[in-house]
Amino acid sequence: EARYGIWILVLAAVAILACVQYALDMVVINHVARARGAMNHDQAIRFSSTAFVMYLCIGLTGALLIFALAPLLGGPVLGITAENSGAALACFRAGALLFLAETLYHWGAAVFKGMEDFIWPSFIQLLIIFGVYASACHIILSGQPLYTVLLAGAGCFGAGAVFNILILAVFRKLPLSFSA
Repeated sequence: EARYGIWILVLAAVAILACVQYALDMVVINHVARARGAMNHDQAIRFSSTAFVMYLCIGLTGALLIFALAPLLGGPVLGITAENSGAALACFRAGALLFLAETLYHWGAAVFKGMEDFIWPSFIQLLIIFGVYASACHIILSGQPLYTVLLAGAGCFGAGAVFNILILAVFRKLPLSFSA
């Protein structure tokens, strides 16, 4: 059936973007660690800044793909009834924001790991997990719509991404520079 094919295509595209993201994590960790080992701070800055742009492109591509196809997926493709299509559309759009926020979080975590600093990403991930579960429990117990759980997850990962950037910049471990 055509609906099944569209659904599989979207899942495959998002899965490929997620695989690229995780492969990029390993590349960032490796290159930042090599630059750090060679005491080449400028190279580490250039590489992490370039990686940030790559993560941003992956996150935006995935988010835009999910967001653009949300009207199809939230209705005719998955056979969702008209009365539930609004909630399904909101879930897909919140999921798009979650994909972008989670991708940007991964950039900072990979840079920290490349610098052999595992405490900050672990602490931030713990806060994200706590935030997502606490938000989900509150949202479910208060009877709010399901998409608000996804928005809360996007907010927690977005906060994690911001914390990563702030910690890297404030502690001057790896100041960002987008110049060539």
